[in-house]
Amino acid sequence: MDLVLSMVVGFPFGVLSSFVAWWLLFHYFVPRISFSAQIRKTETEDTKSRSEYRVKVKNIGKRTMIDIELIARYRVKGVVPDRPNNWKWENLKVDSDRVPMIQPSTNRIFRIFPEQTESFKYAPYPDNIREKAQEGILTLEDLLGLKQGSEIRMYIFGFDNFSGARKLFVSQFYNISSIKPDMFD
Repeated sequence: MDLVLSMVVGFPFGVLSSFVAWWLLFHYFVPRISFSAQIRKTETEDTKSRSEYRVKVKNIGKRTMIDIELIARYRVKGVVPDRPNNWKWENLKVDSDRVPMIQPSTNRIFRIFPEQTESFKYAPYPDNIREKAQEGILTLEDLLGLKQGSEIRMYIFGFDNFSGARKLFVSQFYNISSIKPDMFD
C-alpha cells in the first residue's frame, strides 16, 4: 500500500516539479531585449548629412545573449506607382549588424545610416530621395516624411547563452515623431 501511495503522490509531484524547473530555465532566466522609445539624432562631422541616428537596446533578462544579429527595416506604403496599397520594405545599413554578446543589464547602442543604403538611389523612390541618396545626404527625416505611415522597425536575433535557443525581439514602430535630438543618458 505504501508503494502505491508513494507512486500516486510522487509521480504528479515529479512531473510538476520538472515543469516548474523547465519553465524557470526557459521562460524566466532568459535574455530579454528592450528597445529605446526614441531614435536619437546627434550632429556629427562623420557623414555628409551631418546627422547620426542611434537606437539603444538593453538586455533586461537574466542571461547573456550571444551571436546577435540586428536588422533595421524601413517600410513605406504606396511608393510603387502601380501598387498604391502595397508596402515597400528596405533593410537600412547599421554600424554593427552582428555583435558577439550582450550581457544582462548591459546597454548597446546601434547607429543607423540611411545615406549608405544603396536601394534608395533607384526607382521606385522619388527623385528627391534618389538625389539625396546619390549625394550621401539622405536622412531618416527624409524617409519617414516620404509618405504618411512610413516607419522603421528593429529586429534582433540572438541565442540564449545557456540553452542555445534562438530568440527574436522586435521593437515598436518608429515614425518621424520618434526622432529626438541629443544623446542617450
